[in-house]
Amino acid sequence: VEELLYALMIQSANDAASALAHATAGSREAFVEEMNAKAHELGMTHTTFHSPHGLPPARGQQPDLTSPRDLAILARHLLAHTDILRYTSVRSRAFGTGVRLQTVVMNNHNHLLGRINGCDGLKTGFTNGAGFCLAATAQRGSHRIIVVVMGSAQAKTRDLKVAELIEKGFTLVP
Repeated sequence: VEELLYALMIQSANDAASALAHATAGSREAFVEEMNAKAHELGMTHTTFHSPHGLPPARGQQPDLTSPRDLAILARHLLAHTDILRYTSVRSRAFGTGVRLQTVVMNNHNHLLGRINGCDGLKTGFTNGAGFCLAATAQRGSHRIIVVVMGSAQAKTRDLKVAELIEKGFTLVP
């Protein structure tokens, strides 16, 4: 489970999301029901999940829907109630050491890690419909900023906007 969580959060391993869904809820469908119940509980009013991984929908399936505000709500919850940063702050990690003949190295798609002061997570995403997306967080001193950008045409544009918003957010902190 630990390896799947690292793979999911570092490399966006969507197969890991499906495996975790089956392991924790018995099926993808049951897990998606749990995801939607939690989203409702958290007040994520513009979110409906149809998959455990966020990939474009299969034929006949509805797409997952969310908003930057809802992702920020989810990020705030995860930061307060889980050890999410244990996984999302990792820039690179070897998998399969001692298990395979060849170790696989997975690199985090969040290129702000190690480049923006205090940036320690959270999650990137991309689909043709949503564009390049990033929910990022940074902490400086006792202050934490959460920034969510969706719909960028390029990863670099997304990263520049998130970095700009993080810096602007910290200038507003007393």
